[in-house]
Formats: sequence, structure tokens, C-alpha cells
Amino acid sequence: PAPGKKDQMFLLGNEACALGAIAAGSRFMASYPITPASEVMEYMIKNMDKLGSTIVQTEDEIAACMTAMGGVYAGVRGFTCTSGPGLSLMAESLSMASMAELPMVVIDVQRSGPSTGMATKVEQSDIDAACYNAHGDYAGIVISPTSIEECFYEIQKAFNLAEMYQCPVIFMPDLQQGLNKQSVPSFDLNRVPINRGKMMKEADLPELEQPHYFKRFELTEDGISPRTIPGMKNGLFLSTGLEHNEEGKPAEAPTMHVAQTDKRFRKLETVADNYEPFLNNAKYDEADVLVVGMASSRGAIEEAVAEFDQEGVKVNHLQLRLIKPFPAKQLQPFMDAAKKVVIVEHNATGQLTNLFKINMHKKSKISSCLKYDGNPFTKSYVKNAIKEVL
Repeated sequence: PAPGKKDQMFLLGNEACALGAIAAGSRFMASYPITPASEVMEYMIKNMDKLGSTIVQTEDEIAACMTAMGGVYAGVRGFTCTSGPGLSLMAESLSMASMAELPMVVIDVQRSGPSTGMATKVEQSDIDAACYNAHGDYAGIVISPTSIEECFYEIQKAFNLAEMYQCPVIFMPDLQQGLNKQSVPSFDLNRVPINRGKMMKEADLPELEQPHYFKRFELTEDGISPRTIPGMKNGLFLSTGLEHNEEGKPAEAPTMHVAQTDKRFRKLETVADNYEPFLNNAKYDEADVLVVGMASSRGAIEEAVAEFDQEGVKVNHLQLRLIKPFPAKQLQPFMDAAKKVVIVEHNATGQLTNLFKINMHKKSKISSCLKYDGNPFTKSYVKNAIKEVL
């Protein structure tokens, strides 16, 4: 049927990501082309002249990540975009961004792997890489949109989270979202206000007394330090990949390394309080099954759940947005209220399921619905998996 006169947009998920980055105030991107993520950079290039933006196509993903980090250090909302192979190359750079507390955004449009895998097929097998790939005690955030519409809104929140918590944020749609073109309600440009966190104003900075620098890495109670950018009078600090004191000067004293490491992790404790960790489609106080998915599996799960409703089977559904830090406290009540839990994911090793088993109580309830043939989930596939646990 004809859709009638609706205010809609027809676009790829990748285009929604790019448009969301623009709405978030980003005017700097450094990237290297890779399927299925290239359309993000192509959209930015197409519109850069209208926006006064700078888009840099680098020689590889390592350079892309480091160049974007340079932009972020200079004070702009910079980002890069890649897929699994490029994310692997960025591991060392992301670890440095964690140490230097740079608010870096990386879009990872997931495809089938490992290696170059199947570049045009869907998978959600970068979860472990996004959470653990960087070396050392790496403090970062990983989030995932649940729809093409959310590619626009949640990438804006990714930029906010990066600056609020001063750390890398990996934004993980999958290929089915990135390369799928569909109609969505026209976007509200004012729905997500820009939040730059503890960015200081030059007028508020106290005079520095030599030989001291600004305490860019101050040991604060909430773990988040005040931030300046180069050129601010009285905002001078040192920034490297080395462990440091509060002014950024290299420091290897055991007490300082412990204090700074604890600070970097302490600040992440409130992420789930300031970001909606999942889409809540749980209708029942007590459910036969709780189904949890991420990214593009949402549609198939919703169709399956609707049919179970008609059959009198109580199925609750959560679509996860926050992958790291894992929102165990927020998820536990829904697990407690269900007899069984099914995790729906596009990979062979149950990477999302493993996160649940590591972080949650009552692990015996948990089972997986896995699909790794490169094709999207269907209603019948999800429904059969739920019937098996019933």
C-alpha cells in the first residue's frame, strides 16, 4: 500500500551515521575506504564543502585512527570509520587514546570475518575485538544502534559519551544496518543536545605558576578530569602515551600508576546511568523467555515475539545498546523475571552470550541463538530457537 503523505527519509544506515555525526557537530573525519563502511566517508565527502568540513583519506587504518585522534586532541569532534580488519589495525592507537583520555569515536560497521572474510555479508563477530583488542588495562565504551533510525541518534550520543567520559567510543552497527536502505521518520535535529563534558573555558582557568602545568589528568572523585585544548591560556599540559602524573608529565611511580588506572576505570561506572543501555520491549513481569539481541536482529525478534504473544507464550525482548561497560545491574532484574534467556547474535562463538555469562548471575538460564552464514535473521529462525528452549 502507498505510505501516504509522511515526512520520511530514504537512506542507508551508513548515511544515517554520517548525518548523525554532522548533527553532533563533527566537522573532521579521517578514514580509509573499506566495505561495508565506505558510504560514511563518501557521504561526508559529498557534503564537506557545504559544512566547512575536512575529510582526510589516509593511507591505512592506523593513520586514519591517529589522524582522527590528532583532531580530537586539537579540540574538534573528530572520528574515523572502518570494519573488522581496520579495527584490528587500530588497536594500538585506541590504547593510546585511552591513556591520553582522548574523546575518540570509531564507527565499526561489522561484516563477516575473520580476516577479509565475506566483505558483503552480515555478522556481529567484532564484539570481542571492540571490548578487548587494545592492549593493557584499556578503558573504553562500546555501543550499538538497534535500527537505521538509531544510527542517526545514537552516533550523536556516542560523541557526547566520548567527551563526557574522555575515552574512545566504538560505535557498532552491522552490515545489514549499514548497507540496508529504508524509509525512516525524518530526523529531529534537536533531539540529542550536544554535551562536551568537562571542557573548560579559558576565562575560568586560574593562573599557572611555573613550573606547574594545568592538571589535565587530575585525580577527581568521579574519575573525570577537567579538559583544555591547545592554545588556551593557562591550559598547558603534556600528553603522551606514557603513564603520567596529574599534569601529564611521565611518571612511573607505583602509586601514581595505580591511582591513574583506577581513575580511568572509575569514570566509566556511571555510563549506564547516563545512557539508555537497551531498548526495552519487556511487557511481562514474569516471562517464559527473555530474548536479547543487538543491532539488526531487532526486526526478526520483534516479529517472532508478536507471534508468541498471539499464542499465549510470554516472551520479553531487550535490544542491547551498551556493550561495554556491560550493564549487568540494569539487565539483572529482567533475567530474574524470566525462566529462560536466549541471546540472539550473528557469530559462531557466542561472543555476546559470553559477556552475559561473565557478568550475570543465574548463568544456567542462558542459551544462544547463533547464525553465521552471512544472511540476516528471519522470524522463523528466531522463533525456532525460542521453541527449543521452551
